[in-house]
Amino acid sequence: MTRINIICTLLLFCFNVSNAQWTNNQNASQVVGQPDFTTYNSGSALSQLNWPTDIVLDVVRGKAYVADYTNNRVLRYAYPFSGSPITAEMQFGTGASVTSQNSFKEPLSVAVYNDVLYILDNVNRILRFDNASTKTNQPNADGVIGQTDFTSGTTGLSSTKFDMPQFIYIDENGNLWVPDAGNNRVLKFSDVNSKLTDGTAAADFVLGQTNYTTKASGTSTSSMNGPNGVCVKGTTVWVSDTWNHRVLRFDNPLTNGVAANGMLGITSQWGPTQNAFEMSSDLEIDGNGNLYVADYNRVLIFLDAAAKADGSNADNILGQSSWTTDAAGGGANGFNVNWSEGLAIDNANKKLFVADIWNNRVLEFTASSALPVELISFTGSANGSSVTLNWQTATEVNNYGFNVERALMVRQNSPQAQLGMTWEKIAFVQGHGNSNSPKEYSFTENLALAHNLNLNRVQYRLKQIDFNGVFEYSPIVEVNVEAPSQLKLAQNYPNPFNPETTINFQIPFASHVTLKIYDVLGREVASLVDEFKQAGTYVKTLHATSLPSGVYFYKLQTANGFSETKKLILLK
Repeated sequence: MTRINIICTLLLFCFNVSNAQWTNNQNASQVVGQPDFTTYNSGSALSQLNWPTDIVLDVVRGKAYVADYTNNRVLRYAYPFSGSPITAEMQFGTGASVTSQNSFKEPLSVAVYNDVLYILDNVNRILRFDNASTKTNQPNADGVIGQTDFTSGTTGLSSTKFDMPQFIYIDENGNLWVPDAGNNRVLKFSDVNSKLTDGTAAADFVLGQTNYTTKASGTSTSSMNGPNGVCVKGTTVWVSDTWNHRVLRFDNPLTNGVAANGMLGITSQWGPTQNAFEMSSDLEIDGNGNLYVADYNRVLIFLDAAAKADGSNADNILGQSSWTTDAAGGGANGFNVNWSEGLAIDNANKKLFVADIWNNRVLEFTASSALPVELISFTGSANGSSVTLNWQTATEVNNYGFNVERALMVRQNSPQAQLGMTWEKIAFVQGHGNSNSPKEYSFTENLALAHNLNLNRVQYRLKQIDFNGVFEYSPIVEVNVEAPSQLKLAQNYPNPFNPETTINFQIPFASHVTLKIYDVLGREVASLVDEFKQAGTYVKTLHATSLPSGVYFYKLQTANGFSETKKLILLK
């Protein structure tokens, strides 16, 4: 059995990520759709917009999508934005106002998850585009929700239909949330990427109603009146209850029609004030739990929103110089929407994007920064050939996650001859985004399965990655590896198999080694190893796509006469 000695490391290490802080009525840092902050022209070129209503970011794949409402298209950009003017890569939609598989009638909202783009079209349907980051110009949709074909746009009241849906949202678990304004409810489609694409996909949960066949509005804590926006952090759901002039908070809602646990704004009281909304619409929430509310010609920011009491004041405002004004504006810090604006957050870069509709542009706002991701321990332990890494953070801000990386030092024919160490990624562990409390992580690998163990040392490190791809490395944990003490041929896994299986063997000395596959008549059908090997543990993969189903045997032989045979079963 391979023995592994771990050198454990305790540390205090701060990764370089940051929190967001805002200044009231601050200027935007960049504009999309216009050459500068004082031009407001509409247009249909790939560098222009005509009533943009929403934006969504796919930071991992470096893409941004903007719903260009009046141009009947959705534009895809490289992200972060660059160039002068900033120009889209391609467009979804032909530009014609047509209800079809590759055209829209005023696309209103966009959402993306794992490279699947969802576009809310203003005819009571949501179109799905798989592999959105690599689609070519004006592609056909790969699916539809809300209609059973690509040419219909009827309203309805059921678990599969909509009536004036508004700003859609996909949470970190891949659940699609649809504010169904005309039916006074919010629908949840769990794990939406796995849903049927033929228009029969049904909602799994509803807020605002106790079932899928009622649509009454109301002002109670379980009712809604024309909800326009929704966002989710963890198990907390926020709903923009537009015509009740409030934003409802649901803490881990599990029952249809459950009552809200709190709210911002004041029911049925118009703004604009510091704690009252005019027409709240789209919502966004960042990794720190700060809530962004699009409210007419302004955006209100509520820091640590879930901890606030009902009717609390907003902490910051964008688009206005006063809490009690709502005038349309322009320049670098004003909006002209007169209804609602779509929002998007880039946590890692501390950016907020606002679709400034009537100014035919999208504004990018950048906040200042604070707190780091603080790694307080990184340790290792071993059990046979398995290595377990454990690490803990004290705080996290904008932490996308950790690449676990490994470097190997390989034995050569003499103790003095060793190959250099090369780092490789072996796993990714999801981070917690933002946290002010300790978080624990763990990763385990079996070195015998992961690599041919002809090794002297193994080292591990963590590559902490922000949401925008900025990264920092941790200190290193080192593992000392000793050669196996006995000859051994392991049973293949899986067994039975189709079409691939792995075979693990170990040798305690250097030798010429053969590992061959035979059928039941003793005929050789494959040779996996026929060469000189140093002492170590090795893993080989049998690819049996060309072999028929049946029983086979694999045989390990060394130059000193060792031989062992085991049976494997190919079942197609």
